[in-house]
Amino acid sequence: MRDLKVSILGINAEADALARLLDGGFIWIMGDEKAETADAPVLTAPLATLRFGSPAFAPAAGGVIKSNPIEADRNTAGTGKPKWLRAVTADLRAVFDGTVGANGCNLNIQTNNGKVPTIFPGGEFAVDEITYRVVG
Repeated sequence: MRDLKVSILGINAEADALARLLDGGFIWIMGDEKAETADAPVLTAPLATLRFGSPAFAPAAGGVIKSNPIEADRNTAGTGKPKWLRAVTADLRAVFDGTVGANGCNLNIQTNNGKVPTIFPGGEFAVDEITYRVVG
């Protein structure tokens, strides 16, 4: 069997379709062990919940979508260190999961001391941007 090669047009269409799923959706910042798959149920409450705009992402370029401004969680609910994230639709259906940590993760976060911060109830948690790349 030969390798299937997707054009930039096809890759951008795939990225844009995924982006539209997240219009008005959420990013859950989780502190427990990462779910085995993005279809597995989340078993604990998020430490923080951020909201995507609508539209959530700018149009794809080269298979890459970059988020529009993301609304920070200004009153976090949980206590713990962020370990992973789940991006969900506005009606809370899973789209993708990713790792969270100080570096080498899908979402890299840190404080001035270079360490992953602990989230506490009533705090604030913000993400500047999420970039998603479709590989053809």
